[in-house]
Amino acid sequence: TVFKIKIDDNSLTKLYDFGGSDGHLPTGTLTIADGFLYGMTEYGGDYNKGTAFKIKIADNSFTKLHDFNDADGYYPHGSLISDGTFLYGMAPNGGNWYSGGIFKIKIDDGSFMVMHNFSGPDGRYPSGTLMSDGKYLYGMTPSGGLFGFGNIFKIKIADGTFTNLYNFKKDDGYFPYGTPVSDGVYLYGMTTTGGLYSKGYVYRLKISDNSFTVLNHF
Repeated sequence: TVFKIKIDDNSLTKLYDFGGSDGHLPTGTLTIADGFLYGMTEYGGDYNKGTAFKIKIADNSFTKLHDFNDADGYYPHGSLISDGTFLYGMAPNGGNWYSGGIFKIKIDDGSFMVMHNFSGPDGRYPSGTLMSDGKYLYGMTPSGGLFGFGNIFKIKIADGTFTNLYNFKKDDGYFPYGTPVSDGVYLYGMTTTGGLYSKGYVYRLKISDNSFTVLNHF
């Protein structure tokens, strides 16, 4: 379901029940833009590989925007982000090399476009949610990269140019999950394992020169 809870009295209102053909197992976070809630389901839809959808806040009307399939990428479980014209997201499976991809959906007509197919050396099975600074989208993969332990990347919004920013190695920390955040100078994120105690760490990556610093070992 999609629901809302009134803050002042905790009353709950159910906005929508998924039935399967419209999606199944919604994941990630809803995104609010221009009077709509946007989201994704990991399964369901025409191919049972997930959907993207929107719900109009004013009247709870539901629109399915896309049915994910093998070529597009599938089983999405992050969140969509919006720049007002497009929604951007990632799918961890499918694509040209079955390693997932980055996509965008045009808000006004629902047209779908794959921006990048992961192939292995550039990352594999992307997770979490993209972050945007208005010019680039930033994200992480928990596998693949040059050493097979994940990477940090950016993709240029204007033309889809992909850049591998940092490759995690087994001897420093690896398998990053989640979504990077930025203060405009650095990207910050975490790995789930590796580091001094094999429990993961918090890192920062300087955007201007890709210099990498570990901030804390768990």
